[in-house]
Amino acid sequence: MIEFMDNLPLKDTYWYITVPATILFLFLMLGSFFGLGEDVEVDVDTDFDDIDDFDGGFPIFTFRNFATFFTFLGWGGLIALKNGASHGWSVVVGTACGLVMVGIITGIFFVFNKLRQDNSAKLSDSINSKGRVYLTIPPNGKGKVNVVLNGAHQTIEASSKDGSEIKTGTP
Repeated sequence: MIEFMDNLPLKDTYWYITVPATILFLFLMLGSFFGLGEDVEVDVDTDFDDIDDFDGGFPIFTFRNFATFFTFLGWGGLIALKNGASHGWSVVVGTACGLVMVGIITGIFFVFNKLRQDNSAKLSDSINSKGRVYLTIPPNGKGKVNVVLNGAHQTIEASSKDGSEIKTGTP
């Protein structure tokens, strides 16, 4: 296999990189736009501690970005060779194309990711909210109150601070 790769012309090497990378790239992009692959969980045991705790913003080294890089490295290199560039310049052009497209795709997904909203109601958001008692809160017990959280009416458990009873309908 190594001897085969040693005698392989650069153009053929680009094709061996470009075709599978392009198929993978198209599959990943279509999957991303149709919501596939967002919540996939894989259980892997590693010796790395807290490797996912990096809080540097949007991830750059992803499988999608590697597929993007190799897709555009291949296409950029092939186009450069077709236009008469030397082997060295075709590698430079292909690498530049790959890096630029990774930057563009990462930027697009970064902007899309910023558009997400979390409208889930958290109990911590209900502290000091105004509402009405729905089910009487007994002395030193819990009842139910209606409050508005994130623009939606919620019925949640509540108790009084001083342990006194609060009747239904009380604000």
